[in-house]
Amino acid sequence: MKTLQLLVVWSMAVSTVALAQGNADGGAAPGVKMQAVNPGDGAPAAVIRDLGASQPKPQPERVDVQPMPWTKPGPGDEPMPPDQDEAPRATSKPELQPMQVDVKPLPVQQPEMREEPLPAGHDGAPWEVTGTATGTARISYQGSSLYPLDETGLTARVQPLMTRIRVTPEIHLHQFGIVLEADAATGAAFGIPSETIVGTRVTYPAFNTVELRKAYLEYTWDAGAFRIGQQTSNWGLGLLANDGNSDPKSGEFGQQQYGNLTYRALLAVHPLLKAPHGGLFSKAFEVAFAADLVVRDTFGEFSRGDRAWQGVVALRINKDLENQFGVYAVYRNQRNVFSTDGGRATDAVVIDAAGKWQFLKRANRSLNLGFEAVTIQGTTTQARNENAAVSRVNEFGAAIKTSYTFGGTTLYLDWGYASGDQNPGDDRIENFRFDRDYKVGLILFDQV
Repeated sequence: MKTLQLLVVWSMAVSTVALAQGNADGGAAPGVKMQAVNPGDGAPAAVIRDLGASQPKPQPERVDVQPMPWTKPGPGDEPMPPDQDEAPRATSKPELQPMQVDVKPLPVQQPEMREEPLPAGHDGAPWEVTGTATGTARISYQGSSLYPLDETGLTARVQPLMTRIRVTPEIHLHQFGIVLEADAATGAAFGIPSETIVGTRVTYPAFNTVELRKAYLEYTWDAGAFRIGQQTSNWGLGLLANDGNSDPKSGEFGQQQYGNLTYRALLAVHPLLKAPHGGLFSKAFEVAFAADLVVRDTFGEFSRGDRAWQGVVALRINKDLENQFGVYAVYRNQRNVFSTDGGRATDAVVIDAAGKWQFLKRANRSLNLGFEAVTIQGTTTQARNENAAVSRVNEFGAAIKTSYTFGGTTLYLDWGYASGDQNPGDDRIENFRFDRDYKVGLILFDQV
């Protein structure tokens, strides 16, 4: 009898708990969700589990329910007063209280954390991959009248239709980066004389489907940067090193078409950035070292057999893009793999001082001054003749660009100088040549 009563009580208790749970879940459902009582802030999300039929059911924790001690009353017996260890006598149905079951979250074993040393310059921020891409498109047409090319009276027109699509994508992972730049559909689609008439190095490049300009890796930190790969080269106003990446400004005529390209390893640092009591000079002072194998510039092209190696050292005060000046020194050794008789060999040293600065900067007026002066000293067999197998190089060039703005009016004043060679048959090379992407002004056209 007691056994039967115990089974009835246990069945009703389970039904009551299931009914209460079903009401809390919005009615009967195939799956019953169990949640820990006050799991705490650190309880894992796995404490709430779906116990549907599609998943294996975990075995519930065994709960021992003690039977309530009571005896069937006989005739004439008085009710037994309940004490602390006995449940009240059930006259009709025993009133059952729902049981509260504390389900403890399963312990989650955290993986072992190992502290690795942070890379140099790491500020504790997460390593995120970021990327940018810029693109420009350009189309232009120029035309000229017929003019003679040589003493025979040969004439030609130069009327190129120029196109260029330039794309520059970059990918950066914290302090590391990959920089690319390429031109598509670049050069003159038509309208330039044949190379058989005007030679190989003309002002307007022939049409090219794709041309790679930049492809280098870089690592940057607070006080400097290191880059290795194919890069563009630019210094000062662009008399000697010009990246061909600027559109003409006011007072200039023509477009930049080429750009100096090098296979370069470059290290640039701010050695006094964290110097104590450092002022503007310490923060703006830069030192750069580079080793180059020239891909293309005014004096040589890798694709035509020229192998020009350069060592570069530069010192500069670089406040910002409009306020800077410095000195750029280059040693160049150039040979041609197709020349077996010692021709087309050059050894030269270049010293180039350049800068630009803003003066009298006010809300409605400013004076901008830019300058560059270049001297080239060395020897070459590039222009050897019957009087000298080796020629001495002694060239000098300079330029000044100024603009004064007041109100809505701007005045420009440009000046340039290039040394000339009075006697091309002697043993000296003295004619300085501006980079072909440097625009002298409104007088000398690109054709000339």
